[in-house]
Parts: sequence; C-alpha cells; structure tokens
Amino acid sequence: MKGHVWISLGTCSDGSVLIVHSTTGNSRTGQPGSGVSLSAIGYDKDCEAYILADTYMAKYYSEWYRRYSVPLRSPENYFKMDDENAGRFTWNTTSSSGLSDSEGIQNMTPAEVLKLCFGE
Repeated sequence: MKGHVWISLGTCSDGSVLIVHSTTGNSRTGQPGSGVSLSAIGYDKDCEAYILADTYMAKYYSEWYRRYSVPLRSPENYFKMDDENAGRFTWNTTSSSGLSDSEGIQNMTPAEVLKLCFGE
C-alpha cells in the first residue's frame, strides 16, 4: 500500500495477523478521525488477532475504544506484493552486527508480545 506503514506483532495460530498502524477509524459516535491502534488482518471478527486487538484496545485505550471500533482488514489488501510501490522491511537478528532480540520476540505469539509490551 503506497504510503502506508504497519508493524506486525505476529501471526496467530489461525493465520490472522495482529498489527499496529495509523488508520481511519469506524467511528461509533459519528466523530471523524484516525490514529494509531491495534488492528487485525483476517477474515472475520472471530479471528484470534481481532479478539486480541479488541481486548487490548478496550482495556488500555478505553476512550479511543468507545469512539472507534477495532479495524479488521482483508488479507488480500495487506499481503499482495505485486504493486510497484510495495515493499517489505524485516529485521535481521542473526548477525552480531545487526539488531538483537534478547527478549526472543521473534519466537513469541502475538498474545505473548502484547503481554510483554503492556507489562503483564
């Protein structure tokens, strides 16, 4: 997606993906706006990524959550890489001269990453 950046917190056991990104929200109150939030890439609201995003947004960002529903995005829109403007950046933690992963985040589930991020 040209001009759009998102960060994956991991792929869930059902194949859905939990992401953080800035997006326009579906306002529950009729007020326009956008901002950074947890979102899900999956096919329906029963997917694990959506349930995690919904739970954490309600718990930690209750004011935002009252105003905006958690975005659910289509895998077809987020995972196609055939556009000339598409790109993918990944971290290389296998080199001693690169980034480190002392917490082992690359091997965590999205639920474990959220627990780490929120100090649970």
